[in-house]
Amino acid sequence: MASNFGVVSEPNNAEALSLDPGASPPPYEEEAATKEHTNVVVRFLKRADVVLVLLLVAGLIGVVVANIRHKSQNPVANNVTQEYDTVKLPLTGFITNNQGISIGAASVAINGTLKVNDGLIVAPSVQPNAPTAGQLYYDQNTNQLAYYNGTGFVPLTAQSQTQVVQSVGGLSGAITLGSGLTTVGNQIVAVSNPGVTSLGGQTGAIALGSGLKLTANGLQNAGVLSVSAGNNISVTNDGNGNYTVTNTGAGTGTVTSSGGTAGSIAMFDAAQNIVDSLISQSGGQVTITGDLNVVTGGLSLGNALTVSNGGTGVGSLADNGVVVSHGTGSFTAVTTGSPGLCLMSTAGAPAFGACPGNSGVTTLNGLSGVLTIANASGAGGTITLDDANTSGGKGISSFNSTNFSASAGVINTIQDINTTATPTFGRLTVSSGQAANPMLVVNNTNLAATGNLLDLQLGGVSKFSVQPGGNIAATGTINGQTISSSAS
Repeated sequence: MASNFGVVSEPNNAEALSLDPGASPPPYEEEAATKEHTNVVVRFLKRADVVLVLLLVAGLIGVVVANIRHKSQNPVANNVTQEYDTVKLPLTGFITNNQGISIGAASVAINGTLKVNDGLIVAPSVQPNAPTAGQLYYDQNTNQLAYYNGTGFVPLTAQSQTQVVQSVGGLSGAITLGSGLTTVGNQIVAVSNPGVTSLGGQTGAIALGSGLKLTANGLQNAGVLSVSAGNNISVTNDGNGNYTVTNTGAGTGTVTSSGGTAGSIAMFDAAQNIVDSLISQSGGQVTITGDLNVVTGGLSLGNALTVSNGGTGVGSLADNGVVVSHGTGSFTAVTTGSPGLCLMSTAGAPAFGACPGNSGVTTLNGLSGVLTIANASGAGGTITLDDANTSGGKGISSFNSTNFSASAGVINTIQDINTTATPTFGRLTVSSGQAANPMLVVNNTNLAATGNLLDLQLGGVSKFSVQPGGNIAATGTINGQTISSSAS
């Protein structure tokens, strides 16, 4: 049984024992104020407690002397537990608790020097939550002995106090290491990542950029490894990996460009700037917005220049032929297979044929030389007579469009008047000087006809009609007489 021994001191002395978590230190200030008012009997009991403590110390001294003598009589013994037996001291009248030995509400304190032979054991515990300046405790988690300096616990190590870490990240006291950390010697190191912890200030998963590669834990260059000089080109290296490529050719000018138009072919202007030219390309088509001037050499086209663009549309024409156009179509050539032929017009393209000459017309109605046909026109070998509408002219008469119609040279009467026609006239007058024949004949050869042979109407209403059977139907009177089925 481990105990603290000493003389009970006045209440204003600091407590020397550490406390468990959750326990509150005795209120020494209040205790001192209370003891000022204690009676004489209590003071007498305190003196009795002192006497009991002195007797206890004397007993312990006797036990130590007896053990020394026992050891001297057994010099070959080397086991401490065999040399000394457990000594039990009766503490009748003492009140023991986890604050020490006390009588009543008092604490045991030692006002003099405390000398403990053969070591002093401080029971491991967690850090007290209400410590007193000067209090010692042995941390059961970190296995370190620490004392409270009034503001925090300071571990007791072999190094000086100035070399001991007072806090980590603003934390003090018992600090546990997080996942992936451990201690090696007096250093905190990473367990899962003992190598590079950051690269260029970046941590975590870092991807290699273009031109870099990782081979056998080594970061290597996978981009341009060297730059060699060629014709009219020089390369210099400043030793830091910076290469300068210089043109050593004959040209000394500079080229600039403010940006061009998509599809335009670039050209140099007078200030050696790259600008748009008059030539542009879209797909397989090249467009020139200005004049094309071929100074030297020839112009070769893969396809014949079309007629709409000023060409012939063909790559070649027949020898000794006459070129004939065809609107926007390609040109053709008219050739002859024999000599002595003349190019004569036709309804289509001209053609070579026998020339009009000695074998043709020599005279016309006894006339020769230059002849003119009145009221006629000629085109090629064809003479066309005009209508006889000139004053006193003779020949083909002209037709009035009101009385006659003409189509493709065929003359026809208006309303196609014929033996089967049914023309309509505004007025019909029959006048004849004949004496034996009837003036008006209405003959229906269809004996089964039911229509009237004669029907005189007024406003579309029949007023007088002759029926196929010869009956006459009339409306009105004849010479004042009413004609009806009952009239006589």
